[in-house]
Amino acid sequence: YRAIEIEPEYAPATSLAAWCHAQLVLYNGSRLPDEERKNALLLSERAGILDPDDPFVLTARCAVHTMAGQLDHARTLISRALELDPTLVWSWERSGWLNAYSGNAGEAVRHFEQATRLDSRRPIASRLTGLGCAYFGAGHYEQAARLKRLALREDPGTAWINRTLSVSYARLGDRLAALDAVEALRRYSPDITIAAIVSSLPFKQDFLHRVAEGLDDLGLTA
Repeated sequence: YRAIEIEPEYAPATSLAAWCHAQLVLYNGSRLPDEERKNALLLSERAGILDPDDPFVLTARCAVHTMAGQLDHARTLISRALELDPTLVWSWERSGWLNAYSGNAGEAVRHFEQATRLDSRRPIASRLTGLGCAYFGAGHYEQAARLKRLALREDPGTAWINRTLSVSYARLGDRLAALDAVEALRRYSPDITIAAIVSSLPFKQDFLHRVAEGLDDLGLTA
Protein backbone atom coordinates (compact mmCIF):
# COMPACT_ATOMS: atom_id res chain seq x y z
CA TYR A 1 0.00 0.00 0.00
CA ARG A 2 2.95 2.33 0.55
CA ALA A 3 4.04 1.66 -3.02
CA ILE A 4 0.51 2.42 -4.23
CA GLU A 5 0.57 5.71 -2.31
CA ILE A 6 3.79 6.66 -4.09
CA GLU A 7 2.56 5.57 -7.55
CA PRO A 8 -1.21 4.88 -7.65
CA GLU A 9 -1.08 3.60 -11.23
CA TYR A 10 1.75 1.11 -10.71
CA ALA A 11 0.02 -2.16 -11.55
CA PRO A 12 2.52 -4.60 -9.92
CA ALA A 13 2.03 -2.96 -6.51
CA THR A 14 -1.75 -3.12 -6.88
CA SER A 15 -1.65 -6.75 -7.98
CA LEU A 16 0.61 -7.71 -5.05
CA ALA A 17 -1.71 -5.95 -2.59
CA ALA A 18 -4.52 -8.06 -4.06
CA TRP A 19 -2.39 -11.19 -3.69
CA CYS A 20 -1.64 -10.37 -0.03
CA HIS A 21 -5.36 -10.09 0.79
CA ALA A 22 -5.91 -13.42 -0.99
CA GLN A 23 -3.14 -15.06 1.05
CA LEU A 24 -4.89 -14.02 4.27
CA VAL A 25 -7.99 -15.88 3.06
CA LEU A 26 -6.19 -19.00 1.86
CA TYR A 27 -4.12 -19.47 5.01
CA ASN A 28 -6.75 -18.58 7.60
CA GLY A 29 -4.83 -15.45 8.49
CA SER A 30 -7.80 -13.14 9.06
CA ARG A 31 -10.90 -13.06 11.20
CA LEU A 32 -12.68 -11.29 8.31
CA PRO A 33 -12.09 -13.56 5.30
CA ASP A 34 -15.08 -12.25 3.35
CA GLU A 35 -13.76 -8.70 3.58
CA GLU A 36 -10.27 -9.82 2.58
CA ARG A 37 -11.70 -11.72 -0.39
CA LYS A 38 -13.66 -8.65 -1.52
CA ASN A 39 -10.58 -6.42 -1.22
CA ALA A 40 -8.46 -8.91 -3.16
CA LEU A 41 -10.92 -9.08 -6.05
CA LEU A 42 -11.37 -5.31 -6.26
CA LEU A 43 -7.61 -4.72 -6.33
CA SER A 44 -7.13 -7.47 -8.90
CA GLU A 45 -9.61 -5.87 -11.26
CA ARG A 46 -7.91 -2.50 -10.82
CA ALA A 47 -4.51 -4.03 -11.56
CA GLY A 48 -5.95 -5.57 -14.72
CA ILE A 49 -7.16 -2.16 -15.86
CA LEU A 50 -3.82 -0.51 -15.10
CA ASP A 51 -1.79 -3.09 -17.03
CA PRO A 52 -3.61 -5.99 -18.72
CA ASP A 53 -0.49 -7.53 -20.27
CA ASP A 54 2.18 -7.62 -17.57
CA PRO A 55 3.01 -11.32 -16.90
CA PHE A 56 3.79 -10.62 -13.24
CA VAL A 57 0.48 -8.78 -12.77
CA LEU A 58 -1.42 -11.55 -14.59
CA THR A 59 0.20 -14.16 -12.32
CA ALA A 60 -0.70 -12.30 -9.13
CA ARG A 61 -4.25 -11.89 -10.41
CA CYS A 62 -4.42 -15.61 -11.21
CA ALA A 63 -3.62 -16.33 -7.54
CA VAL A 64 -6.40 -13.98 -6.43
CA HIS A 65 -9.07 -15.48 -8.66
CA THR A 66 -7.92 -19.00 -7.77
CA MET A 67 -8.47 -18.10 -4.11
CA ALA A 68 -11.99 -16.93 -4.98
CA GLY A 69 -12.81 -20.21 -6.71
CA GLN A 70 -12.98 -18.50 -10.12
CA LEU A 71 -10.81 -21.18 -11.66
CA ASP A 72 -11.73 -20.66 -15.30
CA HIS A 73 -10.87 -16.95 -15.07
CA ALA A 74 -7.66 -17.80 -13.22
CA ARG A 75 -6.70 -20.23 -15.99
CA THR A 76 -7.23 -17.56 -18.65
CA LEU A 77 -4.97 -15.19 -16.72
CA ILE A 78 -2.14 -17.66 -16.16
CA SER A 79 -2.28 -18.94 -19.73
CA ARG A 80 -1.81 -15.37 -20.93
CA ALA A 81 1.07 -14.83 -18.49
CA LEU A 82 2.90 -17.93 -19.73
CA GLU A 83 2.24 -16.97 -23.34
CA LEU A 84 3.90 -13.59 -22.71
CA ASP A 85 6.80 -14.97 -20.64
CA PRO A 86 7.27 -18.76 -20.53
CA THR A 87 10.36 -18.33 -18.32
CA LEU A 88 8.57 -16.68 -15.37
CA VAL A 89 8.99 -19.14 -12.49
CA TRP A 90 6.12 -17.75 -10.42
CA SER A 91 3.72 -18.27 -13.34
CA TRP A 92 4.59 -21.97 -13.50
CA GLU A 93 4.17 -22.24 -9.73
CA ARG A 94 0.77 -20.57 -9.81
CA SER A 95 -0.28 -22.77 -12.71
CA GLY A 96 0.80 -25.75 -10.62
CA TRP A 97 -1.36 -24.58 -7.75
CA LEU A 98 -4.31 -23.90 -10.05
CA ASN A 99 -4.09 -27.43 -11.43
CA ALA A 100 -3.77 -28.88 -7.92
CA TYR A 101 -6.91 -27.03 -6.84
CA SER A 102 -8.68 -28.19 -10.01
CA GLY A 103 -7.88 -31.84 -9.35
CA ASN A 104 -5.42 -32.13 -12.27
CA ALA A 105 -2.67 -33.78 -10.24
CA GLY A 106 -0.46 -34.86 -13.14
CA GLU A 107 -0.50 -31.43 -14.76
CA ALA A 108 0.15 -29.80 -11.38
CA VAL A 109 3.25 -31.95 -10.83
CA ARG A 110 4.56 -31.17 -14.33
CA HIS A 111 4.14 -27.43 -13.83
CA PHE A 112 5.78 -27.41 -10.40
CA GLU A 113 8.65 -29.43 -11.86
CA GLN A 114 8.98 -26.90 -14.69
CA ALA A 115 9.26 -24.14 -12.09
CA THR A 116 12.03 -26.12 -10.42
CA ARG A 117 13.88 -26.62 -13.70
CA LEU A 118 13.81 -22.85 -14.24
CA ASP A 119 14.84 -22.11 -10.64
CA SER A 120 16.68 -25.01 -9.01
CA ARG A 121 18.79 -22.99 -6.58
CA ARG A 122 16.91 -24.12 -3.50
CA PRO A 123 13.66 -25.85 -2.48
CA ILE A 124 10.70 -23.51 -2.16
CA ALA A 125 8.19 -24.26 0.61
CA SER A 126 5.19 -23.16 -1.46
CA ARG A 127 6.28 -25.32 -4.38
CA LEU A 128 6.83 -28.34 -2.16
CA THR A 129 3.45 -27.81 -0.52
CA GLY A 130 1.74 -27.52 -3.87
CA LEU A 131 3.29 -30.79 -4.97
CA GLY A 132 2.17 -32.34 -1.68
CA CYS A 133 -1.38 -31.16 -2.28
CA ALA A 134 -1.34 -32.54 -5.80
CA TYR A 135 -0.29 -35.96 -4.46
CA PHE A 136 -2.87 -35.72 -1.66
CA GLY A 137 -5.53 -35.03 -4.28
CA ALA A 138 -4.45 -38.15 -6.16
CA GLY A 139 -4.56 -40.21 -2.96
CA HIS A 140 -0.79 -40.68 -2.71
CA TYR A 141 -0.50 -39.83 0.97
CA GLU A 142 3.07 -41.02 1.53
CA GLN A 143 4.41 -38.64 -1.13
CA ALA A 144 2.11 -35.89 0.15
CA ALA A 145 3.40 -36.23 3.71
CA ARG A 146 7.04 -36.38 2.62
CA LEU A 147 6.82 -33.21 0.54
CA LYS A 148 4.93 -31.29 3.21
CA ARG A 149 7.49 -32.28 5.84
CA LEU A 150 10.18 -30.93 3.51
CA ALA A 151 8.20 -27.72 3.09
CA LEU A 152 7.96 -27.26 6.86
CA ARG A 153 11.67 -27.92 7.21
CA GLU A 154 12.37 -25.28 4.55
CA ASP A 155 10.03 -22.74 6.15
CA PRO A 156 8.83 -23.60 9.70
CA GLY A 157 6.53 -20.57 9.65
CA THR A 158 4.19 -22.24 7.19
CA ALA A 159 2.34 -24.15 9.90
CA TRP A 160 -0.88 -23.96 7.89
CA ILE A 161 0.55 -26.94 5.99
CA ASN A 162 -0.64 -29.05 8.93
CA ARG A 163 -4.23 -28.66 7.72
CA THR A 164 -3.58 -31.43 5.21
CA LEU A 165 -0.35 -32.92 6.55
CA SER A 166 -2.26 -34.14 9.61
CA VAL A 167 -4.80 -35.92 7.40
CA SER A 168 -2.03 -37.41 5.28
CA TYR A 169 -0.52 -38.94 8.43
CA ALA A 170 -3.93 -40.22 9.50
CA ARG A 171 -4.49 -41.84 6.11
CA LEU A 172 -1.12 -43.58 6.49
CA GLY A 173 -2.13 -44.92 9.91
CA ASP A 174 0.31 -42.76 11.88
CA ARG A 175 -2.16 -41.30 14.35
CA LEU A 176 0.45 -39.95 16.75
CA ALA A 177 2.08 -37.86 14.00
CA ALA A 178 -1.38 -36.77 12.85
CA LEU A 179 -2.32 -35.54 16.33
CA ASP A 180 1.02 -33.73 16.65
CA ALA A 181 0.30 -31.98 13.35
CA VAL A 182 -3.16 -30.92 14.54
CA GLU A 183 -1.65 -29.54 17.73
CA ALA A 184 0.83 -27.53 15.64
CA LEU A 185 -2.12 -26.25 13.62
CA ARG A 186 -3.85 -25.10 16.82
CA ARG A 187 -0.70 -23.25 17.88
CA TYR A 188 -0.68 -21.54 14.49
CA SER A 189 -4.34 -20.50 14.81
CA PRO A 190 -5.93 -21.27 18.21
CA ASP A 191 -9.47 -20.56 17.02
CA ILE A 192 -9.24 -22.43 13.73
CA THR A 193 -12.17 -24.69 12.81
CA ILE A 194 -12.86 -27.25 10.13
CA ALA A 195 -15.49 -24.97 8.62
CA ALA A 196 -12.99 -22.11 8.35
CA ILE A 197 -10.43 -24.36 6.69
CA VAL A 198 -12.86 -25.82 4.17
CA SER A 199 -14.30 -22.42 3.27
CA SER A 200 -10.81 -21.00 2.65
CA LEU A 201 -9.64 -23.66 0.17
CA PRO A 202 -10.75 -23.81 -3.49
CA PHE A 203 -10.05 -27.52 -3.88
CA LYS A 204 -12.56 -29.93 -5.39
CA GLN A 205 -15.28 -31.32 -3.12
CA ASP A 206 -13.72 -34.77 -2.76
CA PHE A 207 -10.46 -33.23 -1.54
CA LEU A 208 -12.27 -31.02 0.95
CA HIS A 209 -14.41 -33.92 2.17
CA ARG A 210 -11.30 -35.97 2.96
CA VAL A 211 -9.75 -33.02 4.80
CA ALA A 212 -12.90 -32.31 6.81
CA GLU A 213 -13.47 -35.99 7.66
CA GLY A 214 -9.85 -36.45 8.71
CA LEU A 215 -9.70 -33.32 10.86
CA ASP A 216 -12.99 -34.23 12.52
CA ASP A 217 -11.64 -37.68 13.38
CA LEU A 218 -8.55 -35.99 14.86
CA GLY A 219 -10.68 -33.84 17.14
CA LEU A 220 -10.51 -30.42 15.51
CA THR A 221 -13.52 -28.23 16.23
CA ALA A 222 -16.12 -28.35 13.48
